[in-house]
Amino acid sequence: MTQSICAILDERLGKPEKAYSTFTQEYRLHQVGPFGALSEVADGDNVYFATGAGGFLQTKLYGFGGSQITQRGSCS
Repeated sequence: MTQSICAILDERLGKPEKAYSTFTQEYRLHQVGPFGALSEVADGDNVYFATGAGGFLQTKLYGFGGSQITQRGSCS
């Protein structure tokens, strides 16, 4: 989950290549077949890691997607 936040920050700092590299390296280590669900530890068999999936989604929405929640509660 920490790497998800790092990827978001890299994207916001204008380092998209680094953000993408961090993002893909992290989540690929945790994928479990046959459907690619996320496990809690790399190469683990504990499926489904909900907070890890939440980090994955946050990276997509707030990092690569550029969404932000403002003081007024709206997304920009």
